[in-house]
Amino acid sequence: MEKKTRELNYDILRIIACIAVILIHISAIYYYSLYDSSYFGQTYDSNHFTIVFLNVLGNFAVPCFVMLTGAFVLSNDKNQDRRYLYKKAIKNILVPTIIIGIIYFIYKEGVTINNIIHHKENLININYPLKILIFGEPCYHMWYMSMLIGLYIIIPDIIKYTRKIERHKKSSTIFAIIILYLLICGHFDTSKLKYSVAIFIPYISYLLLGYLIRKGTINKKNNIKAMLFIMVAIAIMFVHSFLVNEFHLWNQENELVLGLFGKGAFNPLIILSSCCLFIGFSYMKIDSKFSFKRLPQETLYIYLFHVLVIETISKPIIYKVGMKLTPLVAIPLYVMLTFIISWIITKIYMWLFSKINKDYKLENKIYKILNLENNN
Repeated sequence: MEKKTRELNYDILRIIACIAVILIHISAIYYYSLYDSSYFGQTYDSNHFTIVFLNVLGNFAVPCFVMLTGAFVLSNDKNQDRRYLYKKAIKNILVPTIIIGIIYFIYKEGVTINNIIHHKENLININYPLKILIFGEPCYHMWYMSMLIGLYIIIPDIIKYTRKIERHKKSSTIFAIIILYLLICGHFDTSKLKYSVAIFIPYISYLLLGYLIRKGTINKKNNIKAMLFIMVAIAIMFVHSFLVNEFHLWNQENELVLGLFGKGAFNPLIILSSCCLFIGFSYMKIDSKFSFKRLPQETLYIYLFHVLVIETISKPIIYKVGMKLTPLVAIPLYVMLTFIISWIITKIYMWLFSKINKDYKLENKIYKILNLENNN
């Protein structure tokens, strides 16, 4: 069987999106320090736009991650078969979510107990890590995994109805209405239960956008168009940063202003910049000799581990250095440090897991529970 050629333009986007997530969380420390003195002992009174821009710059990550999923998963008709899709999702998404979720639970429980011993927290908080585990968010970034699992449950149905819509004469109009409706729903979503219907349904819009954009550009590679769309995306990010900085949104209580120009995957400016960026990379043509080896596939694990790195390694360094380095230097430096350490932990985890799981086969046990083991 001929080996499937990887689409390197999307591999690059996947790696950049992974770095962007880390950028959001590192820059957030500086972002919140604009009004909270607990981070560095005093509030930041300079470099406001730099901090805001670096924080806004990473907000395309989640939309692009979901669009990447839609681009490939929705284009494969085999994924209409629930057994076929669910077996892949269990192995590649559910198993690492469970294992790494437990790691975060143990870590946070240990931190909580340590804080109780040193009288930094009340004994009543000892069950807090269990509470957030039950609510589908063992650590703040893992809401994404719960949301993604929810999407995978209904992806066979999405593919089925997508094919029906594509046979319709006015399919473009129908897709536009569905996507617009879901984006509006996502903009007003306030769900706390991370695996609830409310949290993952709006992200169908990004699944569909990723699928439709890749379908429309797959045979139309043009690096000039790619650069133009990427430049437009960056320009929108500049406008977004200017508005955040102008309205001091880091300490803004006006819900209307926050809704229009604040942060979040369904903010209008983030939607526009994310789509422009994705279109840009979709048009991009990369030399087939170029390769990232396994790094694109490892980005999910880097994503899962990066918060552990921030909280145990990077954060103390950041707090210790504080304002000694300008954010334009410090934030990228800490981002790359976190990415590299997370990548090393990913390599160690994957090696250990392959050794331990060789005989245990956790995914096979889940297949059996869900009656999926007989499907090849």
